[in-house]
Amino acid sequence: MQLNVQTISTQASAKLKVNLGYDSAAVLVKNFGTDDIWCSANEDSTKTIGSVRIPPDTAQVIIRNAPNTADANTFFDSIYIYADSAMTDAVEIQPVR
Repeated sequence: MQLNVQTISTQASAKLKVNLGYDSAAVLVKNFGTDDIWCSANEDSTKTIGSVRIPPDTAQVIIRNAPNTADANTFFDSIYIYADSAMTDAVEIQPVR
């Protein structure tokens, strides 16, 4: 069995789309870099609206939570990661359910 884990590098001020490989209701995002990263479920999000900030040397589970909307049964098939600086192999992404 192989784990579905991706390690990516960030690009300065660029939003990167990361395809998860299958639908997932929760994604573990780890920041091994030296600067904050932001994670969102859609391309239109900004740092202050629709994104989660993950400080350096921390991790967070991002959960798809839309219980009272028409898209309550949808899942992540991709997420967006962005940072202010370029960092090599700084982010690890793993769908967890």
